[in-house]
Formats: sequence, structure tokens, C-alpha cells
Amino acid sequence: MTDEEFQKAKNTQEDKFIFGKKNVLEKAEALAQYHTYFGKASVINTELDNYAKITKADLQRVAKQYFAADKRVVITYVPKAK
Repeated sequence: MTDEEFQKAKNTQEDKFIFGKKNVLEKAEALAQYHTYFGKASVINTELDNYAKITKADLQRVAKQYFAADKRVVITYVPKAK
């Protein structure tokens, strides 16, 4: 991943975060989720700061941890014989 691709991904996530809360219902749902997951709705105020702190190295480290070959499922579809 290039630096430009990484920055584009971060910008896209920020855009989704901001514009995903355009109306009152979306804002209320987000606040309810933060309260449910973190015990306080005010965590929403630090979310963009948390996204901004993520580095390319962080992303690569986590991807290697969770996208390892031994942690996958392979499904092969075989068509029925006619």
C-alpha cells in the first residue's frame, strides 16, 4: 500500500464517519452504539482523533495478525453433473 492509498483510505473512513450522521436518527443510533459498546456516548467525540492516529505500520501489523493463511476458510463450489 502506498502512502497515497493509505491516506485515501483514511480520508474515506473520515468521510463515512462524518456524513454517516447527517440526520437526527443516524446521530441517535451512533450515540446509542457508543454507549452500548464503550459505556459512554461521549467516546464519539474522540473517534476521528483515533482514526488519525492509525499508522500504515499499525494497519499492516493488524492485517498480518488477522488475515493469516491459517485463519481462513476456503470454499470450493463444484457444479452438479448434468
